[in-house]
Amino acid sequence: MAGDGPFKATIEIQNNLGFPGEKVENWQQVAIDKMAETKSKYKSVQVFLDTVGALIRRDEVMIAHDNIVVEPDDHFVLFLVDKTTIRDVEALFQAPVSFF
Repeated sequence: MAGDGPFKATIEIQNNLGFPGEKVENWQQVAIDKMAETKSKYKSVQVFLDTVGALIRRDEVMIAHDNIVVEPDDHFVLFLVDKTTIRDVEALFQAPVSFF
């Protein structure tokens, strides 16, 4: 049934993000390296990582941790110390028109 598992990006989207289309043997290191590269390019990604306090899934609240996988219909609890970053964080939750 649609929406019962995590969202997997299409091959095209993965390639546009610089990920290989299929799972590679060192996939964890590839993902870590890509995240480091992305964090260095976009201030908003680090802001997001620094501000997520919790994730709410159905009736369960989970404290934010690096091993949580975001699923459809999850909700975030964010703590922003610097109000000037609100627009950056909002942008992280908006899909580009080309996504649809």
